[in-house]
Amino acid sequence: MSCVVWYTFVMNFFNEKVARYVFQFAVALVLAYFGVQALLNPDIQAALWVSQNISTMIEIIIPVEKFIFLLGVTQVIASIFLVINKFIHIVLPVVIFLFIGIIINLGFNEIALRDFVILIGVVYLYFSTKTANAKV
Repeated sequence: MSCVVWYTFVMNFFNEKVARYVFQFAVALVLAYFGVQALLNPDIQAALWVSQNISTMIEIIIPVEKFIFLLGVTQVIASIFLVINKFIHIVLPVVIFLFIGIIINLGFNEIALRDFVILIGVVYLYFSTKTANAKV
């Protein structure tokens, strides 16, 4: 296989549309992992991830363990829709708000910085999807 054919194959395979779906799938994996963890062990996940200030505010409305369980359900449903690429215009804003909430809860640290980078990617994904749908 010549270098030109290989280069053409790689450039066609890794175009913007494929990159968008790969990133979308990666975000879905992150959401699915943490969502399943929240569904299986909401009490442990609440103790691990929810700060005391946020926990106090949540307790006013609903027990923290139930909130974490509902958060897990939301994350798993969002990840399913991201994988099957349906209702993206609805799911991506939900994912954006999920990551904003996670960042606010975590405060300023390396985990929040990682989630901020994912958030920026999801915002880009949202606007690039809107732009791609508008062109059609």
